[in-house]
Amino acid sequence: FCLAAWNHNESLLMYKNEHYHGMVAPEAVRYVIGVSDPVAALQDGSLDAAPTKTPLGGGTTAYPLQDSLRSLYFNTTTDPFTVPAIRTALRDSAEWQAVPRRLTEQGNAEVLAAGFVPPDGTVGGEAYRTDTNALTAMQSDPTAARAALQTGLNILQMSTLPKFELLAAEDTLSADIARYLVQSWQKNLNVYPTLTLLPETELNQRVNSGNYQAAICIRTATGLSGAENLSCYAANAAGNLSRLNNAAVDAAIQSALSGGRTELETLEKLLWQACPAVPISAVTRYYAVGANVKHVYPRPFGGGRFAAPLYFREALKYD
Repeated sequence: FCLAAWNHNESLLMYKNEHYHGMVAPEAVRYVIGVSDPVAALQDGSLDAAPTKTPLGGGTTAYPLQDSLRSLYFNTTTDPFTVPAIRTALRDSAEWQAVPRRLTEQGNAEVLAAGFVPPDGTVGGEAYRTDTNALTAMQSDPTAARAALQTGLNILQMSTLPKFELLAAEDTLSADIARYLVQSWQKNLNVYPTLTLLPETELNQRVNSGNYQAAICIRTATGLSGAENLSCYAANAAGNLSRLNNAAVDAAIQSALSGGRTELETLEKLLWQACPAVPISAVTRYYAVGANVKHVYPRPFGGGRFAAPLYFREALKYD
């Protein structure tokens, strides 16, 4: 396709490239920017494909994507989270066993995370996640957590952990999980953070800018492979929300990018030890395609290296 018109903040119009000799069905494709209500636009036919949080029905086709994780992020450049032992103490003191019930109450839109790589992540063109390489996430161990907390306090030369702020989105599930974490930390570590609930847009702005200490938020990974998914944890990488700067992790990322399953599993275990974040749940999002549209297929992770979230080269639209 060739770009024919660019209406800033409104749309991009592309026409079929007459110099491309492969199969191209659509004569033109328009990307629409900033639609206020994509669901309504899909239902009235003014949009043919759009991301949605749930299937829409009404003859539309819903394609599920499991390329996003809800995680607890620590800003590793801000005390007390500069110390890995403090981060692991909070991770291991949380009573995660109640999380699956809360997820189920939300209609199974999310499942418990098995590690840092989302379910759609791959290695060697195959699914990365197996029953044998899931991390030991969501295992509460208050005794180990108290020992880790004391180690961290000794490093910081503090007697108690200073009060910190936990950010979360204000929707029901996010707030519920955040409150439960706070209760777990109070019970098992005598740690009393401040919980701040924000609109999702404001939450993302603060986390993206590094203006936070700890936060629960949802992020869609980049890249198509598991190694590409985890490249965001490299020092100075785009999307390094935790600001992690760990030479061992950086080296493991490079090994995983050029290696296979063994190298990726090693990287994931190193991240678990470094604990820049705690994966909580895998979020299922959807791409809805209109009832009169065929052969439009979404790609996970925003298209990854293809740099296009949708495949539509053979798309057809019927009256």
